[in-house]
Amino acid sequence: MTASNWDISITYLILAHDNPARLQALIERLEEDPSAKIVIHYDQKSPRHEYKRLIAVNEKKTNVHILPKPQRVACGWGEFSIAQATLNLIQYALNLPEPSDYFYLLSGTCYPIKPLHELKVYLAENRGGAFIECKDKSWIKDGMCDDRYRYHHFLNFRRNPWLFRRLYWLQRDMGLIRRLPKGINEIRFGSQWWCLPFELLQNIVEEILQSPEMTRFFKTVWIPDECMFQTLVFKHIASRDKIVKTLTYYNFDDCGQPEIFEKESLPKVGNDYFFVRKVF
Repeated sequence: MTASNWDISITYLILAHDNPARLQALIERLEEDPSAKIVIHYDQKSPRHEYKRLIAVNEKKTNVHILPKPQRVACGWGEFSIAQATLNLIQYALNLPEPSDYFYLLSGTCYPIKPLHELKVYLAENRGGAFIECKDKSWIKDGMCDDRYRYHHFLNFRRNPWLFRRLYWLQRDMGLIRRLPKGINEIRFGSQWWCLPFELLQNIVEEILQSPEMTRFFKTVWIPDECMFQTLVFKHIASRDKIVKTLTYYNFDDCGQPEIFEKESLPKVGNDYFFVRKVF
């Protein structure tokens, strides 16, 4: 394969909320690809001095973009805020000059396990593929499945577990099942870490922004980052064989808790994984 055939451009979208030193190490690894763009959302709840330090270290770099305060979101696990932060990242990245061929969503705890040029070769060989999980509810290992979206979830489960459950049980007992948004026939699930081509991602974001019904629906879904993009990719791709598994390796136990890795002992995985998640 000639160099021109694998000259794929990638924008890395990073959701981070702590440990600027670890995040900076990830940025520097991604910069090994001279054509890469890096766009970072640093959680609005994080200490101000961490955010300012991150900007100071990277302010002279033309390939690193850190979302300014108006686009930063205070994120809470299970809330729409994480999906909103992701949308803000995408919108910012899509408006950069010369949009990339692919957009790869990472967390601040992700880390590459293969040279980045091998990822570019793989994307070129599978050009047009959407590297995302779009599974049925069997993907969920423990706890609530369909009821994540069948009922409204207004509160953060971790901050208000008792009231969260009471509101859920009340809706369930009263039979207040929600309707899916127009055009959505089923909800699909999967890891929130994906790699999507430009045109597909642009179409999905346009639909979200132009459909108040779509936004209202996912705003009260529990853990929407594990179903919103997955559902819309499934809707927009006509050929199911274009939906390929995620390129980021992760592992959950039977209770849904993620496995933690260290840089010195990264897992040995297949040739079609390029990042690993939860590296400390």
